[in-house]
Amino acid sequence: ITAVNVQLGDHVKAGDVLLVQDTLDVELAIRQNNAALSQAQADAVETESTYNASYLQAETDYRLKKDKYERNQYLLAMGAISQDAFDTVEQEYAASKSALESLQNQVTGDTAATVASKQAAAAKTAYGTQGLEKQLADLILRAPRDGVIGYRAAEIGAIAPAGTKVLEIVDNTHLYVDCQLAEADAAVLKTGMNVRVDIDAAGKSVPGKIIYVSPAMEDASKSYTVRLELED
Repeated sequence: ITAVNVQLGDHVKAGDVLLVQDTLDVELAIRQNNAALSQAQADAVETESTYNASYLQAETDYRLKKDKYERNQYLLAMGAISQDAFDTVEQEYAASKSALESLQNQVTGDTAATVASKQAAAAKTAYGTQGLEKQLADLILRAPRDGVIGYRAAEIGAIAPAGTKVLEIVDNTHLYVDCQLAEADAAVLKTGMNVRVDIDAAGKSVPGKIIYVSPAMEDASKSYTVRLELED
């Protein structure tokens, strides 16, 4: 524990930072992951640029070799060149066509497989960073609701093992009372009815509302449970 921001009896609001655990390891992991993400994104851009350049070169070479092949077909038919010379041109044309088709076959959708692989690696690294950021947020305990600190067992420098209770927030703004009533009394009560609850210890009566009436009798007590929500 590196910080404890509350004392017993303190009033807190939802979202207030109550306690902070050591975050250095996670922060270093996030920085390392962010560096890996930058590298992966750069690799994806470089791969895409290399692929586009290779494709443009292969496409240009194919067009040139195709035009040359078609001209030499005409020359061969006219007897202006030998069969050996034409065979060489034909081989060059076939090689350029094969190279272009190889690059075309790498495309799935609108993206080449090599580029998609690099982009997926970058995305995976980004998800890893999000997971680490969630871990970092979990090391900072925030108040889940308004209330009063009713329990504190946390000191700066102490180790908080998993599952340890370190703080408790008491919310006195939403209280309810469970009553055990006989069948005859429970039968006349309905959810939503307004009631008044006498609190002997406080010496006062407060308004409330019935929010639950048990539909079945409890075997042990032969009674029905009725829950009253106090409004004040």
